[in-house]
Amino acid sequence: MYYKPKVLMDHERKLQQVMTENKKLLKRINIINRTTGIVDSHWKKRLSVTSNYETRESEMKQITMDNYKILERILTQGPIVPDNKTLQKEWERNLKTIERMARYPLIHKCQKEDGSTSIVPFSIRLKPKHKRPRCFLDVGMKNDRFLGRMIIELYDDFVPQTAANFLSLCEGTHDLTYKGCPFHLIIPGIKCQGGDITKFSGIGGVSIYGEIFPDENFILQHSGPGVLSMANTGCNSNNSQFNITFKRLLCLNGKNVVFGKIIRGLNNLFK
Repeated sequence: MYYKPKVLMDHERKLQQVMTENKKLLKRINIINRTTGIVDSHWKKRLSVTSNYETRESEMKQITMDNYKILERILTQGPIVPDNKTLQKEWERNLKTIERMARYPLIHKCQKEDGSTSIVPFSIRLKPKHKRPRCFLDVGMKNDRFLGRMIIELYDDFVPQTAANFLSLCEGTHDLTYKGCPFHLIIPGIKCQGGDITKFSGIGGVSIYGEIFPDENFILQHSGPGVLSMANTGCNSNNSQFNITFKRLLCLNGKNVVFGKIIRGLNNLFK
């Protein structure tokens, strides 16, 4: 193996150059370490480790306490919505206020006739049903406001003369008619009275049999709203005037002859 002096001299020179640069670098590092360098980037404070554990634990405890409070309210708190008894009392109070302020009686729905509202006494109710005649009354107000029609069933199987008198006046035969005749007496919640076809004020009236005709019988009863009976001034003084009840009026039984009942359109009576 042979050495080349020239190559060895080059390696020696490069090595000395590297050593010289390393010494300079070490000097500079030493100076920077002692003097902090031209730019002060030395961090003197020790960094502290931060954690959100305590904060999150406190928040979770607060949430748990709030949940316990909500659960306690659910288990112990009653309903905020009023119960049926409270609503019923409030409705009764409001209904009284409405009735006191209303100009006319309140409209009530007409229920289907049952055993409690039938005008026929129970003792004779098993009698074979008779096909009774029907008529109607159209009612309105003075300002030409039409209120409706009331369909009336006449019990001619019990009071044939009284029923025939009313039916004839509704049809307008014998030159006598109820057309245009007013209800001259209205007692709210009790009854109304009309049929004065001569004076239109309650002091007149005439029947198809003459000025007056006698009472037939008092079999039928004033058992509920919508019952029609003859209006009179005493015994055997019937003419064309009649009553329509707004409710059950047993006090009229035996005094006024019942002859019919409204079977459809009873709501129009309370308008």
